Amino acid sequence: MILNLLRLCIALVVPTGALFLSSYLDGNPELLEEKTISFLCILDTLVTHREIACLAQEWVGPFRDTAWLAFGLGAAPLFVFFGVAILCGTRRSMNAAVFPLMIPVAIVLVCANMLVQGVLVLGVVVLVYTAHVGNPPIFALFFAAAAIAGGALAVIGGAVTMRFSQALEVRGLAIKRSTSPRLWALVDDLAARLGADPPDAIVIGLEPTFWVVSGKVRASGTNLPTRLIEGRTLFVSLPLMRVLADEEFRAIIAHELGHFRGRDTEYSARFIPAYQALEGAETGFDDAAEIGGSGPPIAVVLAWIARMPARALLAMLHAAFHGNVQRISRFREYEADAAAAEVADPRAVATSLFKIPLYSRLWDNLIEDHINRIRRKLPTAPELGTFFGDMARLMVTPDLAVALREYALEARSEHPFDSHPSSYNRVSNLGIDPATVTPAELRTGENDGVAEALIDKLDEVEFFLMTAENDALYECGATPHVPATLNMGGDDPLYHAIYSLLAVVVGLAPDTAPRFTAVVARAQAAMDDFDRLIFAGYCGGHRDVLPVDEAAARLRAGGEARLLAVMEVATAAIADSGAEPGQEEIAVLSLLDPGQQPEPEPTAPGDQADRSVLDEWFRDMQGAGRTPAGGDGGAGQD
Repeated sequence: MILNLLRLCIALVVPTGALFLSSYLDGNPELLEEKTISFLCILDTLVTHREIACLAQEWVGPFRDTAWLAFGLGAAPLFVFFGVAILCGTRRSMNAAVFPLMIPVAIVLVCANMLVQGVLVLGVVVLVYTAHVGNPPIFALFFAAAAIAGGALAVIGGAVTMRFSQALEVRGLAIKRSTSPRLWALVDDLAARLGADPPDAIVIGLEPTFWVVSGKVRASGTNLPTRLIEGRTLFVSLPLMRVLADEEFRAIIAHELGHFRGRDTEYSARFIPAYQALEGAETGFDDAAEIGGSGPPIAVVLAWIARMPARALLAMLHAAFHGNVQRISRFREYEADAAAAEVADPRAVATSLFKIPLYSRLWDNLIEDHINRIRRKLPTAPELGTFFGDMARLMVTPDLAVALREYALEARSEHPFDSHPSSYNRVSNLGIDPATVTPAELRTGENDGVAEALIDKLDEVEFFLMTAENDALYECGATPHVPATLNMGGDDPLYHAIYSLLAVVVGLAPDTAPRFTAVVARAQAAMDDFDRLIFAGYCGGHRDVLPVDEAAARLRAGGEARLLAVMEVATAAIADSGAEPGQEEIAVLSLLDPGQQPEPEPTAPGDQADRSVLDEWFRDMQGAGRTPAGGDGGAGQD
């Protein structure tokens, strides 16, 4: 409400100021006495059979009338928009019928307001200049008038263009029935049990979310086949398929199909063109500001002042109905959750509601890490989706799961504009006490993840989706270049040995998650280019791990300092994870002790990789007095 009152003030500030100016001029008639508006006098001489008043005093009355008109055009929409929104309330059919009809009304009011406010702003300048300065700046006024008129046209053009946009653009791969029959069979079975219409297409992508929509969807991406879908589309997140248990995945799919059963997507489809028109109108404002931002400074300022009230009116319309739409959306989510509980274990529905926000944030965090590595020209893991499941199992420690559970239990409040209820309230609505969801249920188990079982040629699907993601990151400016290589091959020989040895250390722990996070923290502190995601692939079994003695021999070939440095990381990580080294850990650490094993045969110089990064690492450690001098250089990843 406060924000809308501020918008109302913005919409009325110009006409209010104009009314005060007209009263001031009426009270001081000598200011305009016998004064003329020069460009109006010129028009009077040029236009035949027309009498154009050029005495300034004659324009005070029309100026006042224009101010009252602008006042009405600014205040009336607030009562119209919010009055209609209150009348519609949360009734779906009325909102769906009225809201789209309000868009053309709003566009007309916005453009009329912009033009009237523009005339008023120019009138203020002309009268003030004439009364106190002299002839107004004609060129600047004409430039401002053109910018204001162009802005109104841009708003209309943007709204019309977006209103008839062709399709929702999605970066993903449309999965055919013939190529992933098991996934389609699962979806068809759940739809039949719910009495819902099955989707016409399933699109799989890397975004950490699930959704459904009715309408036109274009699934595309670099090196991905483009497919225009008309009808019902189900979007499935491949990364989240890596972390959800079978019953949790079924619950999520059933939830989305519940929206089809409730005709929610058809209801939403009636709003999409309206929202697109609003988005187009706002884009028109931005385009008009960009076009009109290169003229004389006074003209730019005047055009900006005239546009701001109109933009405020458009925001009022959006706010008036958006609250209704979001309240309806929250109710629809409860209905979809109930539908999911009909065909899946309600407990699985509950745990999935807590897990999806958690692992979505983890995926976003990995994408940020991926972007940062590209910016630093470090190697990146092409198997981002594959290794995500490994990361999910290894990053969420018991302590972290407890903290995340407490956060989920405390996050109960909902903002009026939230489209989804809180996970706490959704679980409660299922008849399950959220407090009974244990931290262990938030962790991903070794047997969780359904992607392998449901998607054929999964490695190829993930590879092509990742290439499309990298190209998209480059095109939007998030990364300076696309990663040079996207092969599924091995790593730098030295890092292959380091990752292998440390993966063995992680695997020996009773609970691998605390040990993994401890190793990552220690290794990243020592090596700037240590990649936790690639390391997760070693720990999760998606990269071949060298035998311990062979890995130690490779490190030994680089010199004593390298061996001791990796030993220090492993020893500290074991201590950090809260465990004393057992016999197996001691055996591994002994292989890293130079005093316990004979020196291996030296390798030929041509067999050594470029190891400048680790060279610097070991020099830093020696300079800090943490390792003895020695070694013939380090290795790095290029």
